[in-house]
Amino acid sequence: MACLYRAKVTMGGIVGVLKTADLDVTANAHALTGGLTNHEQCADVHALQAGVESPRVEDAEVVETTRTLIAEAAAERLAGRLDEAQARVDAANAGLRGIDYEPVRIELDLMHGCVLVGRAKYADAEALLTSALAVATRRQQTREMQQVASLLLYLVGGRIRRVDEALHRYRLLAEQLAGEDLIAQSEFHSNLGVVHFADGKYVEAEAQFRHSITLWTTAPGINLARVANTRDNLGAALRAQGKYDEAAAEHRRSRARREALFGPDHPGVASARAKLGNVLLRQGKYDEAEAEHRAALALWIKALGPEHSAVGGAHNDIANILASRGMYSEAEAEYRQALTLRVKAYGSDHAEVATSRNNLANVIDAQGRYEEAEAEHRGALASRIKTLRPGHPDIAMSHLNLGNVLAAQGKQPQAETEYRTALALDVAALGPDHPTVARARGNLANALKAQGKFEDAELESRAALAAFEKSLPPEHPSVAAGHNNLAKLLERLDKPAEAEAEHRRALALFVRALDSEHPNLATSRTNLADLLLARGENNEALALAEEAWHRRQREDMPPTQQAETAFVLAKALWRTQTGPEDRSRAIAMAQRSLEAWRAAEHSVGADVLRTWLRDPS
Repeated sequence: MACLYRAKVTMGGIVGVLKTADLDVTANAHALTGGLTNHEQCADVHALQAGVESPRVEDAEVVETTRTLIAEAAAERLAGRLDEAQARVDAANAGLRGIDYEPVRIELDLMHGCVLVGRAKYADAEALLTSALAVATRRQQTREMQQVASLLLYLVGGRIRRVDEALHRYRLLAEQLAGEDLIAQSEFHSNLGVVHFADGKYVEAEAQFRHSITLWTTAPGINLARVANTRDNLGAALRAQGKYDEAAAEHRRSRARREALFGPDHPGVASARAKLGNVLLRQGKYDEAEAEHRAALALWIKALGPEHSAVGGAHNDIANILASRGMYSEAEAEYRQALTLRVKAYGSDHAEVATSRNNLANVIDAQGRYEEAEAEHRGALASRIKTLRPGHPDIAMSHLNLGNVLAAQGKQPQAETEYRTALALDVAALGPDHPTVARARGNLANALKAQGKFEDAELESRAALAAFEKSLPPEHPSVAAGHNNLAKLLERLDKPAEAEAEHRRALALFVRALDSEHPNLATSRTNLADLLLARGENNEALALAEEAWHRRQREDMPPTQQAETAFVLAKALWRTQTGPEDRSRAIAMAQRSLEAWRAAEHSVGADVLRTWLRDPS
């Protein structure tokens, strides 16, 4: 009877793993039983009759050995030992040579495909699983057809990101063949949620993950490991919608469950920690986020080796933290390492590679290398348009970031076009109050302000600040940036008192939210100091400008930002210090500002400095 036989060999595989298990696996042996066949199914007469023909007598021993190796591979995979799982699969393939028994070949190819997916060998996995599906379909082995189709839905749509193809070829087959089997249904809905997430449809992904969890928890023989995995995916979908507290709660539940099942060093624990780190970053909790990502990186290297795609993702996540802290050169090194690993794992046109190029371009932009950054952003945008559906949020992100680098080069009309494209895409995909929408509005406001469209800019700036305040914690750095941007606009609208109040709010929030050496603090201090000089409050302006210059004089700062602070400090020194040495320093700072404007090829800034140097008083 096929059903009971599968249960027998699976139990044998688990026992085999436990014979050679380390202390962590042994201590968490109960987790392995989540892979056992549901014995209630074996009580069903139809299930008992649903087997396939027996192998030839002369092949029976090899077939049984193969199934034992398959079961051991499954148990090793569940325990997070992918190299050992691959070794079992290789041994099974070697032993099966010359044996023409297709049922066990399908079982082996399905398990091999699962292991290859875990090792990020996606092209090999797709080829193997596609062949297995064809054989299972020809033989009308519906259980195996459903399992392979569901896995291909996840692989092709969620990991390789050929979403339309995955939905067209595998969704209906996997869904229909699941029938009344609650476990198969829950697997299907979880995998469909992953595809929706890859497609940027986060609300739909959330619904699928929640449905899958409901099915998992009501199915006989609940698989706690799969529930934890689906909770992690649910958390990612919530994070993408800006529901950060809910997302963090799901990731913490997943991590706790996985640690209880597998111990603290399992790759699944690394995944939960990395996803939690992504949420903490968006909440502005940089220390906690960095701790989670570095722990995840160490776990993945230990479990999967230094060149696995998950390791590339961990380097990318750490780079995001470093960039948020203003540590741009360190972030660039991490982004480049992530890009190298992702290209090796996925090829040059994959969405994950485009993400790495986008992030690398941002940190190059932050260091003032604008032409290089623009080239990377255009490459990432082209790749995303090629590989993602129209309207995907990642395409909007590329338009937004391309707008940023165009604005930094003084190309404001072109930047405005990119910002409006990004804003329209983000509102359609994420709704009007999402932090990403707020960011697009704020950047659009800056481009409008630079073109003298002050009233339109004020509307966008206030809308951006309102969205940030609605969707983020009150002391989040993005809220502070919203106050800073509104303050700069109010200056141009000749509302100095309102502008000063907004600048002070921004600085107070930045001080509470960021490290003392973060570049955004220097930006905020420079802006407030410049306004105070205009209002005759020279002594406080000097103190702020000195603090700002301490950070902005470093080599990792863009020339334009160095020029801005150097000029503000020059003016403050000239107004407050009357000795010859102080006046000489003021002139030297102004000269340094002029050189920085020239280096940035910013003629307007250079002209302002020349005028001031002719008559500093």
